[in-house]
Amino acid sequence: MSQHTSGAVAQTSSAQKLPLLTLTAMVVGSMVGAGVFSLPRNFAQATGVLGALIAWTVAGAGMLMLAFVFQTLAVRKPELNAGVYAYAKAGFGEFPGFFSAFGYWASACVGNVSYWVLIKSTVGAAVPGFGEGDTLLAVAVSVVGVWAFHFMIVRGVKEAAAINKIVTIAKLVPLLLFVVILTVAFKADVFGANFWGGQQRSAGALFEQVKATMLVTVFVFLGVEGASVYSRYARRREDVGRATVLGFLSVLALFASVTILSYATLSKAELTGLRQPSVAGVLESVVGGWGAALISVGLIVSVLGAYLAWTLMAAEVLFVAARDDDMPAFLKRENRQGAPVTALVMTSVLVTAVLAITLFSDDAFTFTLKLCSSLSLVPYLLAAGYALKLTLTRDGYEREARARRKDLVVAALAVVYTAFLIFAAGLEFLLLSFVIYAPGTILFIITRRERGRRVFSPAELVLFVVAVVGGHRRRGPRQWPHHHLNLSPGPQGTTMTRSHRTSGRRAALRAVVAACLLLVCAACAEERGPDQWDRGGLVDGQVGAVQLIHAHVLAPPMDAQKTGDDLGLYVTLVNNSDRDQVLNGVSTVHADSVVYREGDQQPQPIAVTLPARRTVSLQEGHDRPHLELVGIHRPLGATPIDVTFRFPSAGTITLRVPVLPLSRGAGSPAPG
Repeated sequence: MSQHTSGAVAQTSSAQKLPLLTLTAMVVGSMVGAGVFSLPRNFAQATGVLGALIAWTVAGAGMLMLAFVFQTLAVRKPELNAGVYAYAKAGFGEFPGFFSAFGYWASACVGNVSYWVLIKSTVGAAVPGFGEGDTLLAVAVSVVGVWAFHFMIVRGVKEAAAINKIVTIAKLVPLLLFVVILTVAFKADVFGANFWGGQQRSAGALFEQVKATMLVTVFVFLGVEGASVYSRYARRREDVGRATVLGFLSVLALFASVTILSYATLSKAELTGLRQPSVAGVLESVVGGWGAALISVGLIVSVLGAYLAWTLMAAEVLFVAARDDDMPAFLKRENRQGAPVTALVMTSVLVTAVLAITLFSDDAFTFTLKLCSSLSLVPYLLAAGYALKLTLTRDGYEREARARRKDLVVAALAVVYTAFLIFAAGLEFLLLSFVIYAPGTILFIITRRERGRRVFSPAELVLFVVAVVGGHRRRGPRQWPHHHLNLSPGPQGTTMTRSHRTSGRRAALRAVVAACLLLVCAACAEERGPDQWDRGGLVDGQVGAVQLIHAHVLAPPMDAQKTGDDLGLYVTLVNNSDRDQVLNGVSTVHADSVVYREGDQQPQPIAVTLPARRTVSLQEGHDRPHLELVGIHRPLGATPIDVTFRFPSAGTITLRVPVLPLSRGAGSPAPG
């Protein structure tokens, strides 16, 4: 990265700080999208009033636990400022972290496609050429919209965030008006007739009804972690957790109201037969045609606002993962406005590609809903698992026993709820996500090659094989489930045969077992012992529990050097102990001193903390933290030089550090 770009980034990071209201708007904007406008029909296909009340109670309680998890992690791990991805990496290692980042990004992109499909379907009611949102004209117009949003966001994150705040307020007006009108027009007799949702009133039938709604609740709740993803833009750190919970509670109340009040307006059969967006049909039945028009406008505004928020979050995940060397280096490029331009390009390209695929789908909206929901389950499971791991290992809770017990309960409930989502979705959807994860691993391989590291450790290889096998076992397109969402728990939404229930229980058991195996594999992948690094051939030395990997100096040709130049010294430090270590000194007889430098900031004395069981990278990149030889005594050739590294607890070690041509690295301090 050039010095000019680095300066722009510094200016952007200091100026673009978002207050609590804007962060809360991000959470609301990311969740209130296409899903809320389809709730009346989707719930009526599955259950009645009682089932809906139970479903929202379960989904609300479970997602609230996840919201509390993100709030706790934001406060206790403030250095992890990329949300879902950062928590998975910190808890279970680099490869599971990559899975989380890639899955979260892909889920956001597929969700964005569902927004465009619903917009086109809504407009199609008035413009036949748009059909159900899957015609050539509809796709072409959507692609133009995708890239129009892309170029708007490229202008700067702060501008896009401000626009999203305005859009969030505007799109809530039709929905709030919907709630008020339906409350006034409440029909007790219709509400009572819809109470059970069918003739069968057994606990088993009710359970199947509730389970059938879980896919819908997953889709509409995606985005609960929104404020955590934007944590690096928060004006105050505590605002991150507050925005997450405030946004969640507001959205939960809105979703439940839209669903329950619809049962007091039309019969269950009438709700089931409505055209999407079904909220428009419900309001039209009360106030006439202007109600449908109002909802249609509100839907378009809502969907475009959610599209904006999710595009920002998706690009942010790729960008931060690239900065942490967990995605290829080209994804960490920023423009002068501080926008992650290459990550945005990759996001828009994937959305465009999936839009093209909808031309060949029988039911594009429901298929993208399924795929979006399934891709989100693994990132949520890993984040909840990390929170549970922190409480079990007492990481950060050494003197807070009461807080630890509370957070332990919350994290455990979040893990149980996420496993229940996989149970409700079934094994098919977990395997469907592996179809995406397995080929996406090529980005992880590219990243490891760029860093000169071994592609997989043994444990990571096991996890990769699990993903490949899972993707292979997923049946081919001709055998996939129908692209419509069958939410009915049985014939006429009332009965299920014993064989159906037995088959469902077996599939659910396999899904939960698969989720548990995923957590176990991720936990195993997190452990990195000395033998794993040694087989990579990059360990230069070890002192105590600290390993020094790929230490080297980057220098221009000798004829371009002169006495007094500054040269970059790079090394990766691995702390294999259960307590933090500190690198507090580096020296060599070939330079006046060795200092620590981060980007274009002034050099500082060396005091680098190595967290327990973690890796600290001080490798190439002019914008990244690294060490620097200040004032070399003579031009350095190809002969290795002696460099001494001091750790107060682990000890002192002197390495023979090679001097490599500057062209071998990503950057180095300029001579002079």
